[in-house]
Amino acid sequence: NIQVNQASIVGENASQNKTATSFSVQARVLDWFDPEASEIWPIDGYDWDIILAADVVWIESLILPLVRTLRFICSKVATSHGYSPLILLSYQCRSKLIEELFFGALAEYSFRVVTVPVEDVKSERIQVFQIKFQT
Repeated sequence: NIQVNQASIVGENASQNKTATSFSVQARVLDWFDPEASEIWPIDGYDWDIILAADVVWIESLILPLVRTLRFICSKVATSHGYSPLILLSYQCRSKLIEELFFGALAEYSFRVVTVPVEDVKSERIQVFQIKFQT
């Protein structure tokens, strides 16, 4: 399974790149269509502080599963710890319709989206967004 291999490689790379400061980076496979069945809780006693996502929205059928999964994670962390993880999304616009549906779904599911200014992006179609679940 490609996703399992990728999660394993990312986790190994994160462990090898630790610095003297104390932090933990872990990667897990997450099924957007069934996030509750994914083995993502607990992660060695830690919860989610940040979610990084890049190039994850390009077809309409993935929009609601992704947004619902983000809400599931953020709600669970907010309920147990009183805060919601920060989501950083690198997004490339491929279709105005998909973009409108995606950001509309985020708003509908109580997410606040802020554009993060990035100077060194080579394409005007690529943007970075900070997304926060409003509890």
